[in-house]
Amino acid sequence: SLGAPVLLLFAAAATGNRALAIGAFVAALWIVGSFYYWLGWPLTAKAALMLVAGVVLAVLCVATGFRRPDFDAGTAVAAPTALARGLIVISAVAVGGLAAQSITTNEAIISSGRQIFLALAPVDPRSLIQGDYMQLNFAVPPQVRRSEAARDTAGRRWAVANLDDRHVATIERISGEALNATAHSQIVLPMRLRQGRWIVGTDAWFFREGTASKWEAARFGIFRVGSNGTALLVGMADKDLAEIK
Repeated sequence: SLGAPVLLLFAAAATGNRALAIGAFVAALWIVGSFYYWLGWPLTAKAALMLVAGVVLAVLCVATGFRRPDFDAGTAVAAPTALARGLIVISAVAVGGLAAQSITTNEAIISSGRQIFLALAPVDPRSLIQGDYMQLNFAVPPQVRRSEAARDTAGRRWAVANLDDRHVATIERISGEALNATAHSQIVLPMRLRQGRWIVGTDAWFFREGTASKWEAARFGIFRVGSNGTALLVGMADKDLAEIK
């Protein structure tokens, strides 16, 4: 579906129809934005597709006659030196490498990390910019909330949670220092306090606008936890731990 507005965009740009080009550009952005919610592909595949799309768009720019403005000696600036060009290339490669590493690491956690369920008490606000989402409030036992470590909210916190036979996590204690699980039925989760709510990983679950009713049954957050302690929210489950799709 992205092909039609992109073709129209370049046809309008080539013929000088600015209004039509702007309309086609907005339509293309809308389609790319909806692609973000397509959960059938991993992030690495989406990143690769976006990279290929960028290359195709660059080729189309050249093929349709896109050129820089005519040279004006009065406003010209000195061309970047070889060192500056080299630093730009190195910076671009470094940024791309770090992004690729982060995506690959998260994909590995999502595919093979330890799966747990964490009880939550969601509310369902709406953001005019972000669309529909659930603001998450994870279940922390009252005695843990009243503990000295929980009251001291400065900095990052770690929670030790017990896992039952269904892999439902119940937070046992919170500490300001890194903790170690002492049994296979325990797991350590990074936590932080945000606006009076204890957060694991993220404080919101975004979904496609207009599908809020489907997520009203959510009672648990589904997490994948990596060996490095990173916890990623990958889904929502109902009261019977069935994933909501």
